[in-house]
Amino acid sequence: MAINFGFKEEADTGMELSFLGSIKGTENIGKDGTILSFNERPETPFDINFTLKIEKDILSSTLPDGDIESNSFKNSIQMNLFYESVASRRRGLIKLIKDNKSSDSDSFIYTLKMSIDPALWFGDINFKAIALRTKECLAKEGFNTEKHSILGSSTEKRLYIDPFCPPSGGQLDVKIGEIDDYSGVLYKLDKENLVVLLNNKSPKLVQQILSCENKTGKKATLRDALFEPIVIDITEQLAREAFKLMLANEEDNHIISPSDLDEPYKSVASDIAKQLCSDSDSEDEMNQSLVDKLFDPDDRQEVINEALPMIVQSLSKVESLYNSITKVILETQERSND
Repeated sequence: MAINFGFKEEADTGMELSFLGSIKGTENIGKDGTILSFNERPETPFDINFTLKIEKDILSSTLPDGDIESNSFKNSIQMNLFYESVASRRRGLIKLIKDNKSSDSDSFIYTLKMSIDPALWFGDINFKAIALRTKECLAKEGFNTEKHSILGSSTEKRLYIDPFCPPSGGQLDVKIGEIDDYSGVLYKLDKENLVVLLNNKSPKLVQQILSCENKTGKKATLRDALFEPIVIDITEQLAREAFKLMLANEEDNHIISPSDLDEPYKSVASDIAKQLCSDSDSEDEMNQSLVDKLFDPDDRQEVINEALPMIVQSLSKVESLYNSITKVILETQERSND
């Protein structure tokens, strides 16, 4: 299984972006209405209505003086809808309009209607509301006071213009979050939510590189090379968890087949079986060979302690990525010496 790391930012709980009303021809395929997909690709233009709800106390906590009713706030903070579609090569910001009638003592409400011509869009579109500082204010420690600073962001919404096709294997998201287990930890696999957490206390430069969205170039090469050891480690953790699930009924002399596991454990265990039992003629035979090896205590220890660390490396791109980043470093060094 190839783990696809789609980086996601931790959103502010006080900002809630929603699709307002239904979009004809779509269905909800994500949790809490975060992802919509057309059942068939639309042929005519359509509108998307958004509503943004911001808790006033959350917004107030981002301001040096905390005054959300002042002219300084009204003239220097702007709510925007950020949209991006990689397949369409389109991204931008649209200003959200405050709805004074719907706003109350606890929250501000902002709205926006965005028109979409499907002839110009492909794949999916990601949407996120951001609170943006448009003017610099007096610097104060602990606050983002520079122009263009982002004060907060909402949970991301996604719309598939082209009907969504589920991936054949598992996929893990990466997001910045808190890791309080130990100090000096860079990342952690959240097994409950199947998310890779990147420590929000890690150096900002590291976070910037690992969250870089470039498809090509030096930063992309560096990001991929730095990520690959994480991919290897996470794959091994998932494999060990898959083996644990396969051995759940060991007392009854029954080892569960990889094909009977849920994703992403099914894909991980199946990939391990293919590498470990490559002499077998079919996937079913490979899976059965892995089952047999895990059933025998001696073979099990050999698989987990000796074979597994090597297999997860062979499944990765670590060798080629290290080769690429080494070339970039040497070429940069040579140019600096000229």
